[in-house]
This record gives sequence, structure tokens and C-alpha cells, in this order.
Amino acid sequence: MTFKERYDKLKAEHRCVGCGAKLPAEYTMARCEHCLEYSRSSHRRKDELKKRKQAYASQKPRSTGLTISQVVKMAAERHISYGEMVLIIEKGDVKA
Repeated sequence: MTFKERYDKLKAEHRCVGCGAKLPAEYTMARCEHCLEYSRSSHRRKDELKKRKQAYASQKPRSTGLTISQVVKMAAERHISYGEMVLIIEKGDVKA
């Protein structure tokens, strides 16, 4: 049975096309409240994920053009840790 055949059969029987539950006689929708809410929440999650991905993609790139070994060498010359050196570079206090 194809999706369309199943959909048409359930709709003709006045059942939810999502889960197959019997719908009240006065109900005009093809899906029950549970399936509608599930669909809405699924779309909200997808939209939120899309927004987060767009926000992440729009962030300023962190690349300074330095390799890890160059940063390690710069940190050793200043007698500081690699993490501290990365913070200094990110602030813009040191150029490549």
C-alpha cells in the first residue's frame, strides 16, 4: 500500500492519517491533536537548529593564519601557556 492509498483510506474512515486514531465526528482536520502538536514541535526544533547553524556560520572566523606550532613557539618565548597565547592572539594584541 502506498502512502497516498493509506492516507486516502484513513481519511475516508475519519481516522488520523498520522497515527490512525478515530477522530470525533465534528473534527475537520486530517490529523489528531497529538499528531498536530508533534508535527509543530518537530518543525520548531528544525527551525531552531537552522537558526543556530546560521548564527554559527555568521560568526567571525577565528583563523589568524598561524599554525599550532607557531603559537606554541610564541608562547614559549613569552613563558606563558598555549591557552594564554591563544587569548592574546584573539584579542588582537599580537599579529602573525
